[in-house]
Amino acid sequence: MADWEAIHQATGVSEDQEALIEYNTRKMLLLKASGASDEEILGTNKKSILLENEMTSFWSNPLEAIEDWAVGDDADWQTYWERGLGKSNINLWMQHRSSQGKTTFGKHGYDWRKSFSEEPDDTGAIERLFESVVSLGADAPTFGAGMAIGSLSGNPFAMGFGGGFVNDSIKHMYLGALERGDVDTFGEFWEMFLKHGVKEGIKGGLTMGAMMLAPAALPYLKTAKYTVPVNKFTVASSRWAALTGVGAAVEGQLPTKETMVNNALILGMFGFVDPKASQMVNKSSIKNKTEGLNIIEQLSKDTVMKQEAGSKNKKTFSKDKKLVESEVKSLREELAELNKLDKESKPKVVKDIKTETQKIETEIKTLKQNIKEATTESIKSLNKTKLETFEKELKQLKEEKGTKVIEEKDVETFTKEQKVKVEKELVELESKQSEVQAEIHTLKLRKKNGEFYNDSRLQILKAEAKKNTIEIKNKKKLVNKDKRMEEIEKKLAENGEPVIRTFEKNKDFKPHKNPIINKIMDKTAAGKIKLKNTTTESVKNSFMKAWIDRLYPLYKLVENARQRGLSIKDGWDVYRQMRIQMGNIGKGFHFIKRATFDFKTLKDNGKSFVDVMNKVINKVEHYQEFTAFMIAKRAMEKFEQGITTVYSLTKAERADLVKLIKEFEGKYGETFKELNLYQQRVLTYLKDAGVLSPELYSRVLELNRDYTPLNKVLDISIMNEKGNTGLGTMVKNPLKKMEGSLDKNKVTIDPIETMFLNTLHFVQIAERNSVNKAFIKMALEAQKTKAVYEKDGQNLYDPFADIFEVKNLKEIKVSEKELSSLFIDSKGMSENAKQGLTVLRKQDGWLKDSEISVYENGKLKVYEVGIEYATALKDVNRYQANIFARIASIPTRTLRAGATLDPAFIIKNFGRDTFFATAFSKNNFIPIWSSLKGLFHIIKDKKSGNALYAKFMKSGGMQSTMLSFDRAYFKDGQILSELTGRNLHNAVKPKNWLESLRVFSEIMETSSRLEDFRMTVKRLEKENAKLSKDQKLSEREIIESAGFEARDLTVDFRKMGNHMQGYNMISAFFNARVQGLVKIKDGVFSKNPKIRNKVLAKSVMWITVPTMLLWYKNKDSEVYKNIPQWQKDLSWIVITNEGTPDQVVWRIPKPFEIGWLFGTLPERIADWMYNENPESFKDSVLDMSKDLFMTLGPIPEIARPFMEDAKNENFFFERPIVPYNLEKILPEYQYTEYTSETAKLIARAFASLRDTLGMEELWGPSLDSPNKVENYIRAWTGGLGKHIIGILDYSFKTIGVTKPPIQPWSDNWVRNLADIPIVQAFVVRHPSGSAEPLHKFWKMYQPIALRVRTFEKLMADNNVEDAMKEWEKIDPELLYLIEMSKPIKEMGDVITLIYKNDGISANDKRQLIDGFYENMIDIAKQSIKIKKEIRKK
Repeated sequence: MADWEAIHQATGVSEDQEALIEYNTRKMLLLKASGASDEEILGTNKKSILLENEMTSFWSNPLEAIEDWAVGDDADWQTYWERGLGKSNINLWMQHRSSQGKTTFGKHGYDWRKSFSEEPDDTGAIERLFESVVSLGADAPTFGAGMAIGSLSGNPFAMGFGGGFVNDSIKHMYLGALERGDVDTFGEFWEMFLKHGVKEGIKGGLTMGAMMLAPAALPYLKTAKYTVPVNKFTVASSRWAALTGVGAAVEGQLPTKETMVNNALILGMFGFVDPKASQMVNKSSIKNKTEGLNIIEQLSKDTVMKQEAGSKNKKTFSKDKKLVESEVKSLREELAELNKLDKESKPKVVKDIKTETQKIETEIKTLKQNIKEATTESIKSLNKTKLETFEKELKQLKEEKGTKVIEEKDVETFTKEQKVKVEKELVELESKQSEVQAEIHTLKLRKKNGEFYNDSRLQILKAEAKKNTIEIKNKKKLVNKDKRMEEIEKKLAENGEPVIRTFEKNKDFKPHKNPIINKIMDKTAAGKIKLKNTTTESVKNSFMKAWIDRLYPLYKLVENARQRGLSIKDGWDVYRQMRIQMGNIGKGFHFIKRATFDFKTLKDNGKSFVDVMNKVINKVEHYQEFTAFMIAKRAMEKFEQGITTVYSLTKAERADLVKLIKEFEGKYGETFKELNLYQQRVLTYLKDAGVLSPELYSRVLELNRDYTPLNKVLDISIMNEKGNTGLGTMVKNPLKKMEGSLDKNKVTIDPIETMFLNTLHFVQIAERNSVNKAFIKMALEAQKTKAVYEKDGQNLYDPFADIFEVKNLKEIKVSEKELSSLFIDSKGMSENAKQGLTVLRKQDGWLKDSEISVYENGKLKVYEVGIEYATALKDVNRYQANIFARIASIPTRTLRAGATLDPAFIIKNFGRDTFFATAFSKNNFIPIWSSLKGLFHIIKDKKSGNALYAKFMKSGGMQSTMLSFDRAYFKDGQILSELTGRNLHNAVKPKNWLESLRVFSEIMETSSRLEDFRMTVKRLEKENAKLSKDQKLSEREIIESAGFEARDLTVDFRKMGNHMQGYNMISAFFNARVQGLVKIKDGVFSKNPKIRNKVLAKSVMWITVPTMLLWYKNKDSEVYKNIPQWQKDLSWIVITNEGTPDQVVWRIPKPFEIGWLFGTLPERIADWMYNENPESFKDSVLDMSKDLFMTLGPIPEIARPFMEDAKNENFFFERPIVPYNLEKILPEYQYTEYTSETAKLIARAFASLRDTLGMEELWGPSLDSPNKVENYIRAWTGGLGKHIIGILDYSFKTIGVTKPPIQPWSDNWVRNLADIPIVQAFVVRHPSGSAEPLHKFWKMYQPIALRVRTFEKLMADNNVEDAMKEWEKIDPELLYLIEMSKPIKEMGDVITLIYKNDGISANDKRQLIDGFYENMIDIAKQSIKIKKEIRKK
């Protein structure tokens, strides 16, 4: 037996280290107990013993170890339950059925990709064990079936082999089927079984069989003198031997020394060994450039590494992750470089030179014809540029035949000859290099020995040697490239590369039958500052910019320029140009859905995106095929140019791409060609706007014939603080770097989606660049004139003085390496063209808040303009809402949507808009008639393709309506539904009723603007003919001027101040009201007498005159007097068949603001004069003043219903939510015949909750009162919410949830008009409980009743003194109101009973209820009359 001293010496422990001596003693006992001999113990090197000591230490304190390794930071058992079940064969079967559109017992199973993905970083041992147990348990049926079959032989190996084979073969068969995506038939499954299942099944069977057999074989391992004992040590050793040998064998490699050592040590620590764990250690030692024992030492101490070694999913230690990523990146870069070298060393290959020549000549002939027939300069320029490219290519084809251009049949011969040639050149070069090096050596020796030598010759030789070294290196790369490329591809595969990321896919996308398409689509995400100076603005300017118009500084600047005498075209200036930028979405969508057009003239010049893609977007399957086809075309084009993408990294991938192109060329080739022509027209738009230089534009067209964007080409400048993209901040060069495959974290966005978004973005930056150029031109011209000073407080300043071009821009020049990865290369490009590729610093690093950027012929210029003007020109929304504001904005948006999508509101708003437009139009706009003409043009345009609406889209007049404010024109990742569904004014779709309402609303809102646009274009064309040449407007300027006037015709809802943007989030119609008042101010109180007089004349003619005629007709009508005053203020009242059973009270909405000024106010004045009732006029002025006050301090929509609940008053209609006669009863019974059953149902539920909790009343909102519940719903959903409630009422009634009483319904249909949805918005119910006499009565009664109730309460409390004080405040002459209220209340109660009584027919109910309302109104009128008589006395 080994003595203790020998053990201590072996481990390097001295005699005074008592603790370690004791530790080694315990270790000795452990080793002996495991069956180790003295020789084995003493023969173990020191380092190994110490490592084993560490292992024993780890297990000797399990309580401490559990804290570190047992459970991760956040134990999520559901995740590991799903991962374990997800790996099971039964789940893979369910997932496969799900991929085929089937379910299993209504279930789809757990996502197999997530289950087989890398485990969470904080996975603990117990969590890992839990996952393994769940997985093994779920696989028990297949393991058991296989083992049962194997056990028939009675052989433990066969038993283990059967279990492992059956389980693993089935598992990998289904995994292969899921990855391929189109396996369904028996034949296809058999192919998967043979291809994947058998191989993996044999591996699993051999490994498990060896595990089962090894311990059983121990008794047979003996010699003449020695028999191997069966104990824990020998069992573990046998399993180590089996797993090491079999594990290596099934992987097709011999076990190395390191593998055997690693397996033994890992076995010692964990009681198990896995070939994968050993491989992890080997890989780690190589990557860290150290011995395997060092890694195992780390493994013994590092809890995370221990966990990862036992994981089935981990292939690399987390600590090596960065090293792996670095290695992968390096390998990918090397592979991309070799691919480029491979491509550059080969000539251009064509199928047949003669055919290719004829093809190019035909293309040249076509282009020449296109140039002759071109209707716009932009198309002519595009075709000329393409012609130059093809002529250059034809020249190369003819002159370089057989050298740089060869035919397909000559490729093999050329390749062999080239290899021989390169090898010969390499030998000659190496020989030459030897001679050079020898001569250098000789000259250096002479120099060292002080002998004469030629220094200039030495320098020349050194340069030549350096050059030769590079050439030799490149030649060797070229000779060995094929072998090296295979090695790299293998290494990438070992590291799990290239990585295929999982994205959230379009739900319509199912796996395609073509596996190559699936591979491509799997890699494609298809659908998802320091301030420089203070501003020079006055208090007025500051207010205007903050609350009214964020572009106001530009408006003032244009005014100043005019005062200086600048020649600014009448009706067309920078301010107006900037205002219509908000409508440029229309121009972008014209490209998308109508046609592309010329930048200078706005004339159509080609097919739209949708027209080109029409055949592709009709089916999801076609969409997938075309997407994969054009990605394949683009990837191969870039590979031909030496750029490797994620799709073309390996030879196999490139072979797949070529195969796919050949398969679908006939089906999609023409569409792809047209799509490229479309994109070329978009680029031409940029070039004509000055964003691209002619040279860069030419180079882009030359190198991008098969252009398919393989990344999202959205500029960094259009990213907000949250990283979201939008349309319309500063102008930047849109041609961005092409994303290749070297960064695995980069994803390829759906190229069709990218083209869609790029179109909108490119059009936007072209237009914004145009405005910036116009601004700078105006500023530079103004600086040459005599200054006109503005006043800022006490100081005078020149607003143009501090505008200048910024020189010495800090630029980062693009390196050759960067240029090689751009989707256009720099070969043959001038420095000026390269300037367009300059990568400038990030926005907050190079462009200050007070600067703007402009491109002129592709060259960037930056101008300092001051923060005030820069902010306006960039149109930056500086308001960033916090989480509370965003939550508070939800009711605002739902209210705005509910109001604007309510059919009744849409029709009423059409009427209001037409009169508002009449007052402010500069044309002979006639209310109703002109708006109907505009509506007719929209409908006609849809049917016959009339060009008027198309012109309107190009004008910038879009996005000015109320509805468009909250509208998102496109959703990232949903391009397929966007292209195939929504139009700017599309046909009504009954299945999508909400979208149909949006269409209806936008058509009605646009109709007045469209007709005024038509009239303005006609007027401007006539005026233009009379102007001098320098004052004439171009066709583009005429269309955009008309677009501005159309925007500004009524209320431009996109016009608002910087601060207003925040308020508009919480108040639905705050900005609309403010802009309406501003519009009146600008018209009625305009400094321009021509404008002022025209607005006044039209307003009087079309608003005041009809108002007074109707007033005169109605002034003596009792029915008119009984109508609520708010109805008369907001509408024109027309009474038909008055006094007969067919009487109808119609209400026609008046326009807001201007309707009050020119309609309601004169009406109230007339009432005052005719009835000698000054209160009417006073009340109207007070009401308007109150509205203006409320405008200055709007109530947030989220808070409004709570405040109304507390006060029991609807603030807009100024009437009680719960009628006064119902206030004193239980909340759940506070409803009238007009209250919805849905509101009653909700209230009953909350009343039940209140009673269950033993509460006297609910805390907070009164949700146990039906009327108040309904007020909450309507306050946050508008009129549309009312209709939805009606639908819910009908649904609840149909299914028996509610049993509403019979509704009052007259046999005379005329009397039911006020109950018919939509129609009721134009009819006043009469008689009703909201009649004006009743409203006035309750307004008189409430103060008296309150004091009387207070008096009675104080008297009951024997507080006589206070009671008498309150009594003295009561006007005794008005005490009669207390008595008069009693019959009114009683009749109100009777109406409620009638409504609830189902024994009364619907017609009788209507008659009885109307009769009682008539009586109530009569009593109220008598009460009012008595008060008037008392006042007269």
